[in-house]
Amino acid sequence: MRRIEYLPLDDVPFALRNPKDHELAGIRAAIQQFGCTLAGALDERTGRLVFGHGRLSALRQLHADGARLPDGLIRGDDGRWRVPILRGWSSASDADADAYIIADNKLTERGGWVDHLLADVLGDLASDHPDLLELTGFTATDLADIIADLDRRADTSSPDSDFDDDWEAGDRDESGPPVALAERFLVAPFTVLDARTGWWRQRKRAWLELGIRSEIGRTAKTFNTEGSGINAYDQMTSIFDPVVCELVYRWFSPPGASVIDPFAGGSVRGVVAAALGRRYHGNDLSADQVDANRAQAKEMAARDVIASVPDWNVGDSIDWVTTLEPESADLLFTCPPYLWLERYSDDPADLSTMGEQEFIDAYGRIIAGAAAALRPDRFAAIVVGDVRHPRTGRLVDLRGITIRAAEAAGLTLQSTAFIMTVIGSLARRVGPQFVKSRLLGRTHQDLLIFVKGDRKRAAQACGPVDVGALEAFADADDGTGDD
Repeated sequence: MRRIEYLPLDDVPFALRNPKDHELAGIRAAIQQFGCTLAGALDERTGRLVFGHGRLSALRQLHADGARLPDGLIRGDDGRWRVPILRGWSSASDADADAYIIADNKLTERGGWVDHLLADVLGDLASDHPDLLELTGFTATDLADIIADLDRRADTSSPDSDFDDDWEAGDRDESGPPVALAERFLVAPFTVLDARTGWWRQRKRAWLELGIRSEIGRTAKTFNTEGSGINAYDQMTSIFDPVVCELVYRWFSPPGASVIDPFAGGSVRGVVAAALGRRYHGNDLSADQVDANRAQAKEMAARDVIASVPDWNVGDSIDWVTTLEPESADLLFTCPPYLWLERYSDDPADLSTMGEQEFIDAYGRIIAGAAAALRPDRFAAIVVGDVRHPRTGRLVDLRGITIRAAEAAGLTLQSTAFIMTVIGSLARRVGPQFVKSRLLGRTHQDLLIFVKGDRKRAAQACGPVDVGALEAFADADDGTGDD
């Protein structure tokens, strides 16, 4: 019968012939961190070890160095360290014992690794617990090499490889073929979200055809600074992308989630939230904008496009966030004014009218209040883009301003993504501006994902990603589109 006995460390005899070498420094470090689960096993026929030589050697070094007693060992009445040894197994012969010792080591080596799972686990350790990564025997360089190899295999995939061309480097389990990331998550959750693809444009059209008219209610003066050599923007009010909304809601909140948005603007984020079964609470300074949003949502509810009208409030967001119940929301999702890029009113409380430092101060207070209303272990998503000063052309780092404000509010930046936007008229404008001042045409916005608390618990709170199609999207979900 197999059993565990605690034997004096120095009294356990090693095998006479053990050809395996050991990385004792790593074993020592692992024992000091994790303790000792099982020190080794004795062959009852020979009375010698058949596995555990490395662990016992490391333990003897620790004992000689005066280290503390590792977890899993006991100290005998005589003060000696006693180690857990498996008893009850016997080899059939010396050859049998020799073969077992080698097989116990070699078969583990031959097993190899499931590389994409190994990269996932090591990646989590590297980001959350870099000290534990060192104890695995892998280094950050090893992890980078594994990821690079996975990327190469994905780029050079064949029908017989783990990364078939028909799949977007999807996951594979032991029961079947890989699952396309787009099937699991609507689009592949990479750090580049490409709004130029045929699928994305078709999905966006499907949303807009439901009746979303986010431009109604506000006529922003959008500064065109083309003449001064500063990156120019079209003379129109910006429209938030409903597909970005859909992805954020599906990826970072559970069905039925409470969503808060201190910079509501047009109707898009509220309407998409309602269509996806989220409870949206937004605030905007403009009464005209909120009236237009409500009217639009009521019309859509009357057509059963959405089940209920989102909650839009009128007022200063600095005040509004103080009225939110602490730790009551499941997602913070917003897009702040881009400083001077669009001026929405002459109201001094409107962030788009403020100087840079005033904006930073007010913005920080709003983000802090919204973060306080977020439940622990929940996500926040903020869409931003850099903007140039209208007089000097200096690039103002709204992305950095947002990150600093969020971190000061107790949120942790956990992911970022580029939202690649349609080039449109930028193709005509970028040539002259580049010739005059070497300014690059900006074709993306930044999606910043923060977490309040633990990101793994936040993901668990979201549950599985729901990619079920809305009935109105039957045409958009057939995978066709004009690329």
